[in-house]
Amino acid sequence: MSTAMERYQGVILIRLQNAGSKSEGHYAFLVRDDDMSVVKLCREGAVPTDDPYFVPFDRQEVVVTGTMSHGWLVASAVEQAVAGDEADSETEENNEQA
Repeated sequence: MSTAMERYQGVILIRLQNAGSKSEGHYAFLVRDDDMSVVKLCREGAVPTDDPYFVPFDRQEVVVTGTMSHGWLVASAVEQAVAGDEADSETEENNEQA
């Protein structure tokens, strides 16, 4: 378990999970840009099912700041990604290598 705040970029998807069970509900997931892995999202102190916080970001490219805990990304902030973020970081990496 990591306690350090990290930034994860990807697309948030909200999907119905656990249909027919007591834990049925809409959960938020982040599909990460770097490796296409899927991470479950939640917020500290909030029930992860049907959390309205993530709804405005559904199917949006975002940057999530948070910590990983027991397979969940505990989000402290979500921001829409700026279109040029990836290009800028690639340019910085290329400049550092030169």
